Amino acid sequence: MTTTRIEQRPEQPVMLVRTVVPVDRLMSAQGEALTALWSALRQSDIDPAGAPYVRYHTFGDDTDMEVGVPVTAPPASPTIGGVTAGTLPGGRSLVATHEGSHDRLNEAYGALQGAVRRDDLTEVGAAWEEYQWIDLRRQPDPASWPAPDVWVTEVVLPIR
Repeated sequence: MTTTRIEQRPEQPVMLVRTVVPVDRLMSAQGEALTALWSALRQSDIDPAGAPYVRYHTFGDDTDMEVGVPVTAPPASPTIGGVTAGTLPGGRSLVATHEGSHDRLNEAYGALQGAVRRDDLTEVGAAWEEYQWIDLRRQPDPASWPAPDVWVTEVVLPIR
């Protein structure tokens, strides 16, 4: 199930890992990045301010991806063990909320693209997926995550 809406979002400080990986390594690279983020949060004594996300700057054989987490405040050091400080853009965004496993997440992207065409919206940056079911206040452990059929993922697309 997917629903869409337009939101005004504030610019958000984040800690992130950005890398270019072959498409067949996406899942393992995301897991490695989540572990690095959790470690950096512990080391810097900063709390997450929201769910972790993945932002695909390019998607293909070699995918440029950013895995990050919003934080309550930027870290004192701009880099902590391969994790860097950054921001998610604020402004007007089209948001699709997808409930269920990721094998149907393409429905959220389809709903976003349908709304862009229907409402004559202009995309102004790369979209990102926010994984509401992952809590980086605890060490990432897929065995502790809820069943995929109850996952809630928001896909955020910056628009003008």
